[in-house]
Amino acid sequence: MPNQPSGDRHNKENLPEARDLRAILVRDHARLDALFVQLLDQFRETDPDELRNMWTRFEAGLLAHFVAEERYLLPPFARAEPQEASALVAEHAGFRKTLDALGVGVDLHAVSPDVADDFIEALRAHALREDRLFYKWVEREIQESDRAAVGRDIGDAPRR
Repeated sequence: MPNQPSGDRHNKENLPEARDLRAILVRDHARLDALFVQLLDQFRETDPDELRNMWTRFEAGLLAHFVAEERYLLPPFARAEPQEASALVAEHAGFRKTLDALGVGVDLHAVSPDVADDFIEALRAHALREDRLFYKWVEREIQESDRAAVGRDIGDAPRR
């Protein structure tokens, strides 16, 4: 986002209109990806305090993204595309487990850069999958109130 650090959450005034939900979601993926790239640099530079701070921001943002999708978007999507919705929820569950394991590794200063690289690649593949089918469906089908709620919940991800 222009004039905004990639690791920071969206400011309310910088969010696009709720009608442009796909753009909000795609931009949030890009924000999380940029923050994770910064994390990868920290894994390599081994500054434990900065790594912990960045990890906390990344984890909070990713979990807020998952919760917003699961609360507002995936239930109606599951009625239209039950197998795809189930697969996305399963991927979220897997990412949560990996987040927990990586979080412990961050605390112990024991995260392999290769493991971190694998995680970001899996997140990128997930983001592409969501954009190709899920977000296109969301843009057509989700009600205005849920669009606004997703933008608010993603925009409200804590930052430190």
